Amino acid sequence: MQQMHAHPGHRQLEASMPRPTIKPIDRDRHHVVRQLCEEAKRQSAALVGFKVAAMSTVHEFLERSLMDYDVHRGGKKGNVTLVSADGRHKVERRVQDTISFDGRLQAAKALIDECIQNWSKDINANIRLLVNDAFRIDRQGRINTARVLALRRLEIADEKWQQAMQAIGDSMRIAGTKPYIRFYERDDATGEYTPIGGMTTPAHALCAWCRPLEPGAPPAACETCGPPHETSDPAPPAPSKVQIGPTDI
Repeated sequence: MQQMHAHPGHRQLEASMPRPTIKPIDRDRHHVVRQLCEEAKRQSAALVGFKVAAMSTVHEFLERSLMDYDVHRGGKKGNVTLVSADGRHKVERRVQDTISFDGRLQAAKALIDECIQNWSKDINANIRLLVNDAFRIDRQGRINTARVLALRRLEIADEKWQQAMQAIGDSMRIAGTKPYIRFYERDDATGEYTPIGGMTTPAHALCAWCRPLEPGAPPAACETCGPPHETSDPAPPAPSKVQIGPTDI
């Protein structure tokens, strides 16, 4: 594909520049790009401000509910869903934990490698895929949290495997929390809630590595994993109930 280069005079299109040296189409493109980017910045700031105000509004309502009806606010993590009286609209507030692992994750990986070496060569290919992908490092040097946690859902009757799963659990740490807010409107035709355009926080979408996507949720990111998955990442095989002994499957 032919690489496009900006006009030399386009790099610093200011009033002090010799305007005759700039072609009209370059000047036009410059102003279009600048105008759109400036508007994008304003819209982004407005959206952030709205979400902060919405969080505050939800919090204030919950405080009033607590005083008037002595109800408990949210769950352990402060998650709450508010539905309008007619059931047409819904607001969800979620608090997401960011999970990280300490050095014991490497011990878990070593134990898992020993398990695979001890098992027969015809080990379930799905399990090999899950293990290999779970510990794959992305371009940012991060391990995908959801894939590691998916290993713990496998029911494998092997003592060393169980030790590895315990090591994964022991290595888990809450690195931080982040609140999210989502807005929905019920579709009269289907009766299902759909996100109000642009108001769904992408980090709450559920990827194929964790759970099926919610109706209308963007597939780019995941509430468990945090960052979006690579678009080339294959969906994982569904965890299966298998019985694995020391030497067979």
